[in-house]
Amino acid sequence: IHALQEILTLQETELSHAVVSATARKQLSHVTPDPPSMYQKLLAKWRTKVFEMVMAAKCQDMASHELGQQAARSVHTRVADHVRHIQSLTQRLADADAAARLLHLQLDQLHADRTTLQSKCQRHVATVESERQRMREMAHHVIASVQDTIRDLERTLALQTNAHAHVETQLAEVRAQSATTDSAWRTQVRELELKLDSVSREHDKAMARLEEAHTMSLQDAALQVRQAQKDQAKQDVYIRQLERQLKRLQDSAVAQEKDELQALARQLEKRPIMVDQGTDLPELIVATVETSDKVTTHAIQLQTPRKPQTAAPPATLSVPPPTSLSHRMSALSSQANRWLTDDDDWAHDDV
Repeated sequence: IHALQEILTLQETELSHAVVSATARKQLSHVTPDPPSMYQKLLAKWRTKVFEMVMAAKCQDMASHELGQQAARSVHTRVADHVRHIQSLTQRLADADAAARLLHLQLDQLHADRTTLQSKCQRHVATVESERQRMREMAHHVIASVQDTIRDLERTLALQTNAHAHVETQLAEVRAQSATTDSAWRTQVRELELKLDSVSREHDKAMARLEEAHTMSLQDAALQVRQAQKDQAKQDVYIRQLERQLKRLQDSAVAQEKDELQALARQLEKRPIMVDQGTDLPELIVATVETSDKVTTHAIQLQTPRKPQTAAPPATLSVPPPTSLSHRMSALSSQANRWLTDDDDWAHDDV
């Protein structure tokens, strides 16, 4: 429209100029102008202007075509870049899913290991409990054996006391008879006194040996009871160590599982930011998994304390009963009962 307006303006200008020139020449020379030459000039100028406009339109068309091709190439390049970027994001997402599945498998393995450790600890606790029950039964058996020995010694002491009383009675009878027949029986009385002295000395020696043997037996029984108490204390310490170790393993497994889940959640939440910044998400997840494996291995490699060895109690000696230690035997019986009561109280406290 602008070009047509310029052409019309040019035509009007040339026509008005031609009219003015013709009028002037007519007034001056009274000669009729040549209209064809004027129109030929106008046509030549009009053709020149049209050619210039056609050339300008062609140049503009070629420029617009080149710009269109450049825009198309730019669009194709951007589309290819977006496709490659989408493929990269898809690959990273697949790697992240694989890493998440690997973490789930490792968590399942940790749960299985924790279940195995719990079963082992329960078996150890049951074994220690059975050992403690066996030691308690052994202590009861030792105390019962000592009490039976004390009762046997008391019966033997009563028999020997009766025999000694019978001998004293016979001696009194002999002395009464010797009072009436002193002259006849003096020699026999002297012999009986000598025999009584020898029997008394032998009896005293036997009683001394019996008292010494009985003292040693009481000492052995006391040592056995103390050893049983020490073994039971060791068993209690071992049980407490196992319980503390089980508690530490459970706390460590729960804390580690919680930390890994939190770390995975943070990584999954930060994944869009990492993708936009060009961060390699699979390498970060693999590094986190390796660190978690190291912590888990360090938490699981705990050393179980050794089970204390219990010494076998020595055999109880069978000794002849003493004649004058009834109060010591009753004291030993009461002391053994107190030890047994203390053992039961310790067992209840541990439970």
